[in-house]
Amino acid sequence: MRRTRLFVCLSFIVLLLAVADLFFGAISLPCDELLQTLLGEPPSEFLRNILWEYRFPKMLTALLVGMALPTSGLLMQRFFRNPLAGPFVLGISSGSTLGAACVILISGGGGMIGALTIAGAATLGALAILLLILVASIRLKGQNTILILGILLSALALGVVNILQYTSNEHALKLFVIWTMGSLSEVSSTSLLFLALGTLLGLILAFLCLRPLSLLQLGAAHATSLGLSLRATTILLFLATALLAGVTTAFCGPIGFIGLVVPHIARQMFRTSSLKTLFVATLLIGMASLLVVDLLSQYIGRWMPLPLNALVAIVSLPFMIHLLFSTKSSHAFN
Repeated sequence: MRRTRLFVCLSFIVLLLAVADLFFGAISLPCDELLQTLLGEPPSEFLRNILWEYRFPKMLTALLVGMALPTSGLLMQRFFRNPLAGPFVLGISSGSTLGAACVILISGGGGMIGALTIAGAATLGALAILLLILVASIRLKGQNTILILGILLSALALGVVNILQYTSNEHALKLFVIWTMGSLSEVSSTSLLFLALGTLLGLILAFLCLRPLSLLQLGAAHATSLGLSLRATTILLFLATALLAGVTTAFCGPIGFIGLVVPHIARQMFRTSSLKTLFVATLLIGMASLLVVDLLSQYIGRWMPLPLNALVAIVSLPFMIHLLFSTKSSHAFN
């Protein structure tokens, strides 16, 4: 009964925040005129463009990113049994960053570089890292070994990125740095379609991972005796994580902390180890979190624009500190 009430409350909060994200922004607009625009009777072309070409795609992007990153973080934390494992632990984000860096920095930041071109290159970079991880997971044994490999590949990719940054011109370097700060507002209608498809597929794969991950908590030997294929589970899990983290990074840039913090908040709020419950809770809390961050960025942006990553870190760190030092929530890290 308690969980049902929590789910209902969280759903209502997400809906309320989504509406607020449409009606409030860096530019103050009359709510009655926005409502008319929402109902299909825009008083002006300006209002129509603001609502449907900017705020609505940004709100949907916040919902998609809010589902994708925390879900991939939940999968990685449960698979590696490590509370500090996040959605980028396999090096997928670093691969995306390397792909984007190759396009932006090598080209000099000029030419016909668009958002889809950068996203495509970032996706290829993520897929390259994923392929290496999948090949290595077939030969390597032990989850910690794969975790270390992901860290090494991430360091390698970021090392190459640093070299490209050092040798690039000022204009290209500025464009790349802005991309790494993360943004929810750069996703166009076409990009949003690809982001939605990638996120939906990743969530479906993540849902298919829930039962195998629950069995793995009983021990690898016991899970295998029940008919679980460790190799197939690992591949499915990595594919889900790569899709969720890779497609988000490709279209919105690397967004940290949300994927790490939200699963812990879900565990503390629902006080359960049930993956199905945590899966739904993580989706709802993740969407609410990104919408709150987006609303804060719009409000603060009226006086002082802040990069998305910086704001996410500022909002997330107090929660992590609370979870780390609170004796009541210490079970979330066990």
